[in-house]
Amino acid sequence: MKHMIRAGRWNSAVRLLAVFVFAAGVCAVAAAKGTGTVLAEQGCGRATAYSEFNKIVTVGQGALAQGADGETLHMSFMLYEQTLGTVGYAVGYLKSTDSPASWGRPGKEAIELPADPRTIEIVAGARAPDGRTNFRPGNIALDADGMPWVIYSRLDRQPYETFIAHPAGNGWKKISILPAVRAKWPDRAAKTPGCITFDKDGVMYLAVTTIDANVSADEAMWGHPSAEVVLLVSRDRGRTFSAYAVSAKDDHVPNWLPNLERPTGGKPAGVPSLIYTHGHRGGNNKEIMSNDVVWCDVAALIGAN
Repeated sequence: MKHMIRAGRWNSAVRLLAVFVFAAGVCAVAAAKGTGTVLAEQGCGRATAYSEFNKIVTVGQGALAQGADGETLHMSFMLYEQTLGTVGYAVGYLKSTDSPASWGRPGKEAIELPADPRTIEIVAGARAPDGRTNFRPGNIALDADGMPWVIYSRLDRQPYETFIAHPAGNGWKKISILPAVRAKWPDRAAKTPGCITFDKDGVMYLAVTTIDANVSADEAMWGHPSAEVVLLVSRDRGRTFSAYAVSAKDDHVPNWLPNLERPTGGKPAGVPSLIYTHGHRGGNNKEIMSNDVVWCDVAALIGAN
């Protein structure tokens, strides 16, 4: 079912790739008419301060999904303030239907760019910091009808809780997957890093990291030894889930950073594969790690035909 792949310097390589993709995909998105800044943040050419917030708004953890028409783009991202460090207080969303000459919110006209917290669509959280919050998005994916789904978690409290959300009416419908996780693993919490995708038959796949719910929120944030990877599968758009343990339980080494195979274009693929990291987090961002990357045959795991 699983195949172990050794990947030296895994942490450094992944971090470098993530920085590159984010810089190209969010800060300066290449449009048909040139290159334009969609979201203004420090490090993207200018630092934009908004007087009513009295802080510098920053964005991170951005993700893109392309529609079946090849023109429509969906983008999700995290908002945080410089003075709050890396604590995310909202998950945002923008949509482009002209690849990507302009951007807007669902059902609304294009907004003025660069966007800011007053004009973006808020999936979860608030337009300005409101107490202790920490929202962390994963990726964004499209279902068979072209509807965007965002996966995110709230990490400022235990048990950590992960949600999937899609546009509904004038807002976003949010579905917690914590009940599905706890139905099988009662003492666990669910968090991102995690991801969502759909196959060509419309089946939804979620890969998330579960954590011992008795560990403090701050301690369990990143690479805690109790981390394990699980897979949730839904055939009814998130109303019910089947839950599967992916990683082999290890009380001393975390299994984390899951990633599901996703189509590179707008057309869905078959049952996705899954990879995750088996290894420690390291002492800092400069430490070179030599962890295992584990590949999982999802079709075999769930018994798909």
